[in-house]
Amino acid sequence: MLIMWGFAAVSAVVFACMFYIMFAHRRSKRVNAAHFHNNIGVEMLWTLVPMLILVGMSMPALHNLIESSDPQEHNITLRDLRAQGITGVMITPDAMMIDFFRKIDDTRVGQWSLLVFGEGDCGLGCEKFLAELRIFTTKSQEARGKLSIRYLSNRSSRRNDIPPFLSRALPEMSAAAATFSEFKSPFLDEVSFVVTDHLVGILVSPDKLTVLFYNFQVGEKNLLEDLTRLLRG
Repeated sequence: MLIMWGFAAVSAVVFACMFYIMFAHRRSKRVNAAHFHNNIGVEMLWTLVPMLILVGMSMPALHNLIESSDPQEHNITLRDLRAQGITGVMITPDAMMIDFFRKIDDTRVGQWSLLVFGEGDCGLGCEKFLAELRIFTTKSQEARGKLSIRYLSNRSSRRNDIPPFLSRALPEMSAAAATFSEFKSPFLDEVSFVVTDHLVGILVSPDKLTVLFYNFQVGEKNLLEDLTRLLRG
């Protein structure tokens, strides 16, 4: 987009100059054409300006190229996590997802974040899991000061309201300033996630580079086991 707006700006300047010159120096005004052959200043100008434009275009590309090394390191991290017995569905976050996670809780240094979203019914397995999660977060030495749980609302509610059953199950859970609709991840489309039907959680590491997906509808015991291993590390 940055390069596109650069193209638009250059095009606007070039066409404005061109139309002005065509109008101000039209044949009916009997203007004598100027000759710029062997004019060092003009030749340097029309050589340097495109070169500077190309350098300016290359900077965002270079920035993205440097950042592209992160997913490779992240994949190594994920393989290491698998070796440690982590069972959650792992997501490789893109730049938009990382920015979204940082917008929510970048002030919570060193804390893992569990982001809960969805408005689906919570069955027996889900209620049992939430009760175990509450005990884990309040009683476990591993979780103390290392985990924050936040709820993302759907845009249709226009507020960060926590569903009543979640408020009862996890009274310490807070609502995030952002809404779920701001979190646009193609991964959720792949797992056929529907806000009104499902309840899921995404566990995010303090550096926002390790992201794990859990389906609360089936009562995710794996999340508690993963949390124990991750928070100990």
